[in-house]
Amino acid sequence: MELIIGANGYVGRHLAWSRRGRDCTLHSASPPEGFCAHGGMPFVQEDLVTSRARLAELNPETVFLLGRPVTMDPNVLLDFAQNTQWLLQEWADRGCLRRVIFTSTQLVYATPADATPIPVQSPLGPQTPYDCHKAEMEFFLALLAHHNSIRNIDIHRLPLVAGRPPTGARKNPQFLFHWRECYQHGVRWVFDIGDPMQDSWGNSWVHMDDLVRVMGEEPPEGVEKYRTRQPVSGHFTYRQLDEFFMRNDSPPPIRERLHLSRHCFFLRDNTGIEPRGIEEAYAEVSTVEAVTA
Repeated sequence: MELIIGANGYVGRHLAWSRRGRDCTLHSASPPEGFCAHGGMPFVQEDLVTSRARLAELNPETVFLLGRPVTMDPNVLLDFAQNTQWLLQEWADRGCLRRVIFTSTQLVYATPADATPIPVQSPLGPQTPYDCHKAEMEFFLALLAHHNSIRNIDIHRLPLVAGRPPTGARKNPQFLFHWRECYQHGVRWVFDIGDPMQDSWGNSWVHMDDLVRVMGEEPPEGVEKYRTRQPVSGHFTYRQLDEFFMRNDSPPPIRERLHLSRHCFFLRDNTGIEPRGIEEAYAEVSTVEAVTA
C-alpha cells in the first residue's frame, strides 16, 4: 500500500487525486478536506507532533512524506521529526517499507550571491528552523537508505510550486498566488532605475502537474537507492513576473511596495522536465479543483 503523509496540503491533495484507484491511504493532522474527504480513499487523522500510534498500525510499502508543522518553533519541528523518523525506521525494520518520496526545499541551500543555477552538489547552508528541519530529514533518509528493506528514496528539493491554485488559508504560503493577489490589490515591486540587480533577482518554479508526475514515477531498475532531485519547470526574474502581473491583472493604482525575502534561487533541473513559460503557472483550474472545492 501507499501512504501520503500530509494529503490535505497544497501538493498532497493533487498527489492524492493522481493516486485514485490505487491502494493508497491518506493522512493529515487536520480533518479531511475536498477530495481527501470525498474521494473514497482511506484517511488517517493524526498530529505527528504529539502522536504516532495510529500510523504505526499501518504497513506501507511506499511513503510520500509531504507534511510538516506550519511553524518556526524548533521544539515542535523536533517532535514532528522524531515521530516521523521513528515510524519510517519501524516500517523498515518490519520489512514493509520499500520506498520514500520526501519533499525538501531549495532553502536547504544558503541564499546564493548571484543568478548561477544551483546543482544538487552545491553545499548546504540552511538558515531558519524550517530549513534546518528539511536538511535534518534529508540526512536521516540518507542513512535510512542503507537499510536492507529500502529499495529507493527520492529527495525533491522544490522551488516555488505553481500551476493549480491553492484554496483558503493555503493561498498566502503559496507565494506566486499570494504575489498575484497582492498585485490585484495594488501592491507591486518598484524597481529603482539603474539597479544592476533588477533583471537578475528571481526564482525557479515547478508546475504542479510536472511535480505530481515526477513524484509518482517508479524509479528505473538499477537506479541508486538515494537520489536528490530538483524538478524545475522554468524560472523568472522578478521584473518578468512584475510585468506579467501588470499585463494580466490590471491592478488598481500602486499603494505600496511588495518586499521579498529571497532572491536568485535558480535551480538546475535534473528530472527531465520540459521548460514551460511563466504564464502556465496560471493555467485553467483542473478537474481536481472542482472535486476538492
